[in-house]
Order: sequence, then C-alpha cells, then structure tokens
Amino acid sequence: MRSIQWMSFLLLLAFACEKEETTREQVDFSYDFETNAEGWTGDFSDYPAQNNSLYDLEFEWDTLPAPLSEGEHALRIGGNNYSDDLFMFIKKKVENLPPNTSFNVDFDIQLASIYPTNAVGIGGPPAEAVVLKAGVTLEEPIKQVNTSDHYEMNIDKGNQSNAGADMEVLGHVGVTDTTTVYTLIDRDNLTKPFSFTSDSTGVAWICIGTDSGYEGRTELYYNKIKVSFREKSN
Repeated sequence: MRSIQWMSFLLLLAFACEKEETTREQVDFSYDFETNAEGWTGDFSDYPAQNNSLYDLEFEWDTLPAPLSEGEHALRIGGNNYSDDLFMFIKKKVENLPPNTSFNVDFDIQLASIYPTNAVGIGGPPAEAVVLKAGVTLEEPIKQVNTSDHYEMNIDKGNQSNAGADMEVLGHVGVTDTTTVYTLIDRDNLTKPFSFTSDSTGVAWICIGTDSGYEGRTELYYNKIKVSFREKSN
C-alpha cells in the first residue's frame, strides 16, 4: 500500500512540475529586416561631440554585401574608431511585456563580419577588440554630452570587453583566421541569460552594439535578431 501511495505522490509531483513549466510566460521578438528596418534605429557614442567628421559614422537599412546574398536586407552600421573607444549601437522599443515581471532574456544575433581572428590591428585586433554586447533597459538608450565634451551613453554598457549592469557581452566580431570576405556569424548568450524586470507599463528598450578598442574602421551588417523574454520561476 505504501508503495502505491509513493508512486501516486511521484506522479502528482511530476504533473505539477510539468504544468508549471508549460504555463510559464515567454515573449519572443524576431526581426529579419527584409521589408524595412522594423523600427530599429542606430547611433554612436564614446567620441568627441565636436570636430568628428573623420569618424564617418553611418547607419542605414541596406542589402548584404558580396559574396553574401545581395538581395537580402540587413542593418548596416560603421565608423572609424579614432577615439579608441567607439560604441556603435542599434536599439528598438518593445511593448506588451507582462508588467512587473522578472525575466531571463536570451539574444540570438546573426551578423555579417569581414574581420579575421588573431590579426594585428592599431590599438587592438580588428576582431577580438570589437566586443558585441546586448541588453534591455526601461530607459531609452541615448548618447549625451559629458563634461569633457564627448558623447557617452546614459545607460551602463560597461567598457570595451567588460559588461555593464545594462548590457552583457556576447563575444567578438571575428570570423576565422583566414577570413577575407563578409561572412555570416552567430552570437548569443544562451549560457548566460540577461536579467531584466519590467515595470507597470510593459515597455522596454532592446540595445545591441559593439564596444571597440580597435583604432580602425568597423562596418557590420545585422542580418537577423531574436530576443526571448522568459519569465523567471519563483
């Protein structure tokens, strides 16, 4: 009799655990940029507010470069890193998140890069010194002028290879040691989810960018982005 009761308890426990898992909230946002920029905008920080024309900062909805499928669209962003600290970022406002809820946030990003690993560059290597970061904030990520007349972010993105409270490191933009053409690469944080808590509005800002110590030009194409908000279990 005790054996039957014990088996019944185990089955009931398994059912309860399965029910909790399947009813947990998850909200996914996916973008492929095939018809337009889908509300994403781009900007730059960590460079002088004056006399900065040589930085040649560019952001636009564009097609992928050769030899990739040139009919496929992506977000192109590029700049010359004369400050040895240029931050190039894209951002998107999202809505309808469950309010006042704690989430683990997963980023899955595909981008086109041309930068070889283990190469020598000015100030740092062109691949490993360009660090990809991603995060979610309640406040819109914007640049602002500091007391040194330089642009800096209003959020804590960290500095270069270090993460900040508002952005996690996903890796660098390197492809392989022998890279000579634009190639699609994937970066994610699936082993280290980003922690975020929504407020009463259910509105948030996704921010993705590169923090660079390479004193040359970096030009990247964001091809696909998926961001998953998984409600934390109690």
